[in-house]
Amino acid sequence: MGGCPNRYLGNEWFCSADENDMLDLLHHQIISDSEKMAWGFCVENVNLTDKLLKLPEVDGTTYRTSQGWRWIHELGQDVIERGQVLLTICHLSYDNKHWVALVVDGESK
Repeated sequence: MGGCPNRYLGNEWFCSADENDMLDLLHHQIISDSEKMAWGFCVENVNLTDKLLKLPEVDGTTYRTSQGWRWIHELGQDVIERGQVLLTICHLSYDNKHWVALVVDGESK
């Protein structure tokens, strides 16, 4: 993990690497619980929201076929068509240092 333990106990703002470390811990906790629980959740790092914001600039063919974008298409299928729950963390804005949880529940749409 990238962050040092004292970093999480201080009063410094978290960076993307710190948030990704926590998402990795969440992911490992979920997959260690049970196969059923692991199948129902997708945990993505903080880069997901940056990628989603660039999506309007990408044409549909590139979105579905390009290696750099295909995983977004597959993630959407997992969430919407297979009823999985997407978990991640994102900025409120780049001017704002606060992070928020983002949950997309595909089962309840």
